[in-house]
Amino acid sequence: MELNESITALKALAQDTRLALYRMLVQTGPEGLSVGALAARLRVPDSTLSAHLRVLRAAGLVRDERRGRVIQCRADFAHMDALLAYLTENCCAAPAPALARFQPPANLNPHPGPTAMKRFHVHVNVADLATSIGYYQTLFGCAPNVVQPDYAKWMLDDPRVNFAISQRGRAPGVDHLGVQADGVEELAAIGARLSAADAVTLVEQDTTCCYARSDKFWSEDPQGLRWESFRSVGGAASYYAPGHVQSVGACCGPELNVASAASPRCCGPQPVAGSDCRTPAPQSSGCCASR
Repeated sequence: MELNESITALKALAQDTRLALYRMLVQTGPEGLSVGALAARLRVPDSTLSAHLRVLRAAGLVRDERRGRVIQCRADFAHMDALLAYLTENCCAAPAPALARFQPPANLNPHPGPTAMKRFHVHVNVADLATSIGYYQTLFGCAPNVVQPDYAKWMLDDPRVNFAISQRGRAPGVDHLGVQADGVEELAAIGARLSAADAVTLVEQDTTCCYARSDKFWSEDPQGLRWESFRSVGGAASYYAPGHVQSVGACCGPELNVASAASPRCCGPQPVAGSDCRTPAPQSSGCCASR
């Protein structure tokens, strides 16, 4: 990166709304956010948001792409890395004694642990997408990050969850659960643990599903519940790649292992046959009742 490019990028970030916008896109990762979601989170008019996006785009900090009727924006991480490299070039080219001041004590963290943040993933099949978006938008207190004619997704930070819903003719309910890794090493570590336990049912590389491209390890727990461990590598313009044939029973991944669905619920109201599912049924004890 040259001096003029770095000045342009820094000037673009030297404004509170643009800086907040850019940090929001960086925190979201490769998936990015739709223009509508950005406007809702920042609480700024569409015209103001468009003006800020133009500045960030001209500085090379933000890219966007059209996915159907939705414009998805994301941070240009390569440009960000180049800017950081320019700013920190030769930052530690100092004599050895001076460098010692920057070395953290060996016992700074006596209980080291994982530093990277993973994200829990839930994918729910719904019967009515618009109604479900309204419900979850109320529950989460924010608009979805991604909205498509048959799909919506929230990238929540509190709790840290990738929550997706889709309406594609499957039976309503939880389709699968998962863990989203931020990096290659994180995903490889999860895959290694699953492989060691002989639990991997399918490995996918750069596969297209749910309007995203991802690397994945699929597994099943002892009850047959499917788990997707994955890392997103970019967005996609379609739910599946062109020509892909997917099982009717499952959103993506391996064939759905259909388990018995007639067992009572753990807690909350029990479904009553032929009645409103929200009507509580008599039950002798709840999952969390005192014994």
